[in-house]
Parts: sequence; C-alpha cells; structure tokens
Amino acid sequence: MVGDMLQERKSNANGGLIALWEFFGQGKKQVICLPEGIRNTGWNKVLMQIYDLLMALEDWNATRNQG
Repeated sequence: MVGDMLQERKSNANGGLIALWEFFGQGKKQVICLPEGIRNTGWNKVLMQIYDLLMALEDWNATRNQG
C-alpha cells in the first residue's frame, strides 16, 4: 500500500539533501534522505543507480516476454 508522498530540498550543517517522505496515516511515516555531496555527486550517484535498475528491469521484462 502506498501512502501520500512529499519531497523537499533541505540543508543542515553537513550540506544539502533531498528528503523523500511517505505518510501512511495514524502517525506512521518513513523517510529517505539523499545527500547532495560535492557538486551534486550524491544525487548523481542515486540517479545513476535508479537508471541502472530501470535498464535491468527492461532487460528482464524483454527476456521474460520472449519465452
């Protein structure tokens, strides 16, 4: 079950970050924090990992649909 989503750009003493929040109701929530890193390297690494995952899923689906 997917709850309501919120994202926000924040900063603290360690630099910038993106916080991704998911709210489930009744006070339940989870958050993922992605650090900015030097010259956005943290965000770029996450982006590349998501891209790699999507490419692997595409290959998996293509293989699955062949047989």
